[in-house]
Amino acid sequence: MKRNIKKIKTLSLILIITLVIFFSTIVYSALYTTFNITGIAYSRVEADVRITNFTLAKANNATSSYEEYAKSHIVTEVDLTDTSSSITYYLEITNYGTEDVGIFDITGIPTEINYSIKDYNLHDKICDDTGSCNTFIKQTYEITLTANSTYTGNIQLDFDFRTYHTIEYNDMTIDSIYPTEVIDGGTLNITFVENLKRIQIISNDIELAYYDEISSGQTISIDNITNDIEIIANQKVAILTSGSVDTVGSEICINDQCFYIISSTDDSVTMLSKYNLYAGNFCTSAQSCTEYGDEATGIQESSMLGYRSGVATRYGTIAYSESAYWQTITEYPQYVYNENSYLYDYLEKYSSYLKEQRLDVNEIRLITKEELIDLGCSSTDNTDICYTATYAFVSSTSYWSGTAIDSTHIYFVRDGGNALDSYQYKAGHGIRPVIEIYKNIIADK
Repeated sequence: MKRNIKKIKTLSLILIITLVIFFSTIVYSALYTTFNITGIAYSRVEADVRITNFTLAKANNATSSYEEYAKSHIVTEVDLTDTSSSITYYLEITNYGTEDVGIFDITGIPTEINYSIKDYNLHDKICDDTGSCNTFIKQTYEITLTANSTYTGNIQLDFDFRTYHTIEYNDMTIDSIYPTEVIDGGTLNITFVENLKRIQIISNDIELAYYDEISSGQTISIDNITNDIEIIANQKVAILTSGSVDTVGSEICINDQCFYIISSTDDSVTMLSKYNLYAGNFCTSAQSCTEYGDEATGIQESSMLGYRSGVATRYGTIAYSESAYWQTITEYPQYVYNENSYLYDYLEKYSSYLKEQRLDVNEIRLITKEELIDLGCSSTDNTDICYTATYAFVSSTSYWSGTAIDSTHIYFVRDGGNALDSYQYKAGHGIRPVIEIYKNIIADK
């Protein structure tokens, strides 16, 4: 009986000792684990990479009382007697994981202390001597502590280990010399070695930055990278929705602003807007018009058709100019559109709007009579007005051209009527821009 009681006491003591060791291990692990709460989880990184040794290498006019380490920090007590004192330690780091890891930052450094790591800079990858950077690799660095003045006391340095994000380049001719990775939370610095028309920087389907022009030698910086990055050069912002870039009548859209191709060259296309601009006047008859107020957007709107045969109400009409400023011209027809036209400011504002939509417009203007004739415009009653055309889109709205046919009249497109309207007539014709863009910014649907 006594032997049984003694045996039970012995087993109980062993159990108590085991539990004490177990919970002490948990407490120690908790004390020596760094938690970073910044919206990014680092627990996996800390589980995969850790400090696995920390020992004294050499001391110069200084002493180190002890060296301890845990997963992500080192602890020591030093006595640096003056500014010439230094202590160097061997610091072994092991990466057990399959992802490359680097040191983002080292914190906890007293203001009196400076540190340096031989052959390593912050944000560099931790790799072994063979160049391998993951899956059970080890690397030993020499970390040296010096002082700005005399320093005696404890030091704990905390290491923030992080993985890397990839940088992908599209439509760049010389992408092999640009950085391909950046450490999580780090800054992406790119110095370009080529001239680029447009650069868009995207992360997680979110645009981080956009640049209209990039010159060779120019550097851009993006801070706090937390996801993979895609850099798109010469972004294609215009979408071909029908036909081909060399076919008259093919449609190209920039968001909700669409255009019809009226001509093309090897490098560019010239296009007529699908609709007139929302600008000018709202007219209930030829004699009764009200100017649009702030509600007029100045961009294309499907209801802005101008005069339509048999319809009293007209939307988006405007007079061509205040005066016949081209009267000094002696030969007609002649393209006369310029800043003296009422339409000029509207086209300039529309050009700015398209630029805001990332569309680089080489030219914005009004259509010419010659272009309209090439598109199959025909006249009736000897009025020299375009009523219909080979391509239906040409006469789908009523609008001014930029060509004067005599000293008081501007050629225009209209689907009815038989009289030449004065340049001051504001109840008939709208604003239908013509733009030219390069083909290299056009993408298939």
